Amino acid sequence: MPPAAAGLAIGIGLIVLFAVFAPSMPLKNPNAGFLAFADCSQPLAVASGQTGQTQLKERTWISVAKLSALPKVGKVKCTAISQELLAKFPVLKEALKGADGCADGTEVCEVSYGMSSSLMDTSLGISVPDREDYELSVTKAEAEAIAGELGISEPRRAILSYNDSLYVLYLRSAGTQDVSAQMESKFVEPVSFVPVPLEKGRSLNYTLTIKTWATYGGPVEIDLNATASARDSGLDARFEPSRLVIPERSEASTRLVIRAGEDAKDGVYRIRIGGSINHSLILQDSPCKYGSGCPIVKIGASEWGIENYGSDQYIGLGGRQPPEWLKATVETDKDAYSAGEDVKISAHLANEGAQAITLDNDTRLILTIYDDSNKYNENVYTIDSYIFGLKEPIVVEPGSKILLARAFQWDQKTFGFGVAPHDVEQGRYSIGMSFAGYNASVFHTETQFRIGLGSISKVPGAGNGGTDSNSGYNGTMIIIPRGLNGAEASSPPFYEPEEAHVKAGEEIRWKNEDGALHTATSSTPSSEDTGKLFDTDIIPPNRFSHPVVIKDPGEYSYFCQLHPWMSGKIIIVEPRATE
Repeated sequence: MPPAAAGLAIGIGLIVLFAVFAPSMPLKNPNAGFLAFADCSQPLAVASGQTGQTQLKERTWISVAKLSALPKVGKVKCTAISQELLAKFPVLKEALKGADGCADGTEVCEVSYGMSSSLMDTSLGISVPDREDYELSVTKAEAEAIAGELGISEPRRAILSYNDSLYVLYLRSAGTQDVSAQMESKFVEPVSFVPVPLEKGRSLNYTLTIKTWATYGGPVEIDLNATASARDSGLDARFEPSRLVIPERSEASTRLVIRAGEDAKDGVYRIRIGGSINHSLILQDSPCKYGSGCPIVKIGASEWGIENYGSDQYIGLGGRQPPEWLKATVETDKDAYSAGEDVKISAHLANEGAQAITLDNDTRLILTIYDDSNKYNENVYTIDSYIFGLKEPIVVEPGSKILLARAFQWDQKTFGFGVAPHDVEQGRYSIGMSFAGYNASVFHTETQFRIGLGSISKVPGAGNGGTDSNSGYNGTMIIIPRGLNGAEASSPPFYEPEEAHVKAGEEIRWKNEDGALHTATSSTPSSEDTGKLFDTDIIPPNRFSHPVVIKDPGEYSYFCQLHPWMSGKIIIVEPRATE
């Protein structure tokens, strides 16, 4: 069972059991090559019926492990366990029997994957493998009865002798904080990395079995849900039943039903699993962490895998500058939408060259929808599409234009996967596109649309969504030159001009002519003032930054947050009196 993470020890008391009489006994240890002795001959001075400093709380459990080795320290004190004691406390007998089973392999105690966590304490100075530890829930009344019968006080460990064997025992307690039950979950049917074909109007079934180990108080109530990795897939995934109530060291099963609607969209989709334990703790993709091990289905002939998720930063790709004759575009069917209306998005690749091109298996398309008022910091919704495993290459003939992946529908309900659906605010939104797919070339482009009344003009050069046109601009333009591609160049300039002389109050904009993402951020990477004067945020390739205005004369250094070795300088001068 996995050891406790740091911070889980808050509110946990470790309670120790010590008893009265037993002779010294050698520990059978065929593997260690030496004998350690447990000294059970000295009675402990404890007051019967007193619990000392120990305070038992709501959730209490016994944790026992059979010892196969002890440190070579001579003698250790132990507690002799009598049959009378076991008759009085059957739960203690069950715990010792369980520890025997863990040690000889007849009881599975280690939770190797799935919905599990543990509060194991590893500070006893006695090494016990996680897989040999047996945990069993007890009631507060049972724990108090054991403590009151034997008299429990510090220190925080107990060595037990029983049937010529030694055990290490913890009687542990926690407050009202949520404690995850130890469980193992797995699909009965084999789950393959290869997508399973699913026809429209048909369904697939998988049986999920969940087994509990220590539940830390009562049965476990598990509420399960499932969904496809893309919201507009047209797939319906659900558990039947969706709720399981499983006692400690028991198991139960449910069916995962995946159905493709008649209007399901072609693509490859992972099925994600979530839910809650005891109405509070979230199950995160169990039993398939990070999407691995969950069913994958394929609708139609498409080889594109489609996933939606949220992020707090720009999602982009870096690589070579694409050739001029190959164009990638991202488009919406309208410039303005009413609140709640679906936004239809498509991305195309046009070959204006003289030869056919082939897209590789590492082809990837990322569309990032973001609120212009927050830019790349909040409210980002990402559609991530990638070639799952082409049987036939994608060829774009000269003079032809193809649809990348498939057309998408954004329903305005949420920005991130797993976020509670909510209506987005009215305002201006942008879609940033990053596409990698030909000879390590990476394309970046962007378009805007509005949600709410009115329409927008897609003005070239407007903010991060601009194109490479900036005609009529009267401010100072600084160029991030082509060829950096995010790699550390041997020598500057990283910005041209390297020292820009600007009149106080005049607008400054940066144009990114490189194939990678860059910023222009005031001060230096290690300074406390980083970004306080100005920060352009991410400038995608072939785009312009928002304008920056500096009113006070002086010299101002700046750098790229993504590539801190890139630096430049702005010298602000007072306008002449005649101007």
